[in-house]
Amino acid sequence: MNGPEHIAIGAASTGLVLYGMSAAGAPIGWTTALAAVASVGLGSLAPDIDHPRAIIGYRLPGGILSIGLILLFLPVLLRVSSSSGGMFAGVFVQVQAMMGAWPAWGGILVAIAVILFLVSAGVTGSFGHRGPVHTFAVGGVATVVAVIVCAVLGIAPWYGLLFGFGWVMHLLADATTHDGLPSLLWPAVWPDSAGGTRAFGFLYIPLVLFGLTGWFFLTGTLSASTASPASVVVATPGLVLGTPNSGLALEHLRETAPSVAKSLFSAGMPVVAARGSYTAYTWQYIHRSGPSSVVVKTVTVTLDSLGRMVSLDQP
Repeated sequence: MNGPEHIAIGAASTGLVLYGMSAAGAPIGWTTALAAVASVGLGSLAPDIDHPRAIIGYRLPGGILSIGLILLFLPVLLRVSSSSGGMFAGVFVQVQAMMGAWPAWGGILVAIAVILFLVSAGVTGSFGHRGPVHTFAVGGVATVVAVIVCAVLGIAPWYGLLFGFGWVMHLLADATTHDGLPSLLWPAVWPDSAGGTRAFGFLYIPLVLFGLTGWFFLTGTLSASTASPASVVVATPGLVLGTPNSGLALEHLRETAPSVAKSLFSAGMPVVAARGSYTAYTWQYIHRSGPSSVVVKTVTVTLDSLGRMVSLDQP
């Protein structure tokens, strides 16, 4: 089986785990579901790190390396572009202000890509495809490592377990192929490596069917958890937040300070906060202080409970 097929099998079977969690009372939203699918998908690809052209050991590290290098060198590009001015200078400055830890993540991604390349080359050269890496024993060790990594990074450990679940689904699916998995139960000896493991591997089929059923029953829960608010709401503890009306606040801003309104970075997404009985709407905007100098500033429109503008603040 190839990488996309393993991902599809893993994603389908993830529904079984998520439905079980939902039935146990755990809140399941789209973020949790997508993160779970990603964890299982990664685990579904991982055993093929012993193949020189597999996604996990060749194409995925290449993509990660490209993204990492972009994040590393983006600050240099932004600095050069901002200093030269031009119509895109404000955009570059805004992105630069939002970057935060992007360069650090770039370095991490580059390191991950290099490690994957080296591990794949080492495992492929030492064991070959469908060797010890395609075993429950190595899968168990990889799962323990994944759980530890999740704990170190502050991620819920059960995502590491889902990685292990994806690994198992990969092995079961591979066991049903013509060659089977001779080393599936390594270090134990399996007398009929192809036929025996093939029969065992067909367990993945009911797991996929149960998973698809789980996704079917989860559809309503996931749909109910989907929200599309018009604004990002930041409520102050202990204060009553009025109904956000960013459209009305934006109209007041356009009437009072049209030049500022035209320079808003994201007009439809102000930060909304309660100020007593009033509601404040804050945007970022680009201010050009010279031919080649731009800065990012904020503007706040405060409305009362009737939608009338109380104040316009430009720190």
